[in-house]
Amino acid sequence: MDLFLQYYNITLFLFLFAETFSKFAVTFEDLCSNPSLLTDPKLVVRINERYYNWQIAAPMLLSHVVFEKPLKKVTMVEKEERQNP
Repeated sequence: MDLFLQYYNITLFLFLFAETFSKFAVTFEDLCSNPSLLTDPKLVVRINERYYNWQIAAPMLLSHVVFEKPLKKVTMVEKEERQNP
């Protein structure tokens, strides 16, 4: 498995510290019973110890799942800068 995909998790806690991330983790069962969790503005995705909102994380994850390679770093930096001016 790609190393990138080994280190991601999601949680529903907007203001968090690393130690609280696991406490609010979204499980597979949570997502199956309520897929609309992905539209929750409190959703945070942790990828390799960095934290992203869904608008930033979704293209990163989709690129890995569909194309089996990461987005170009410059693409992600530009997207992050637009999301967090």
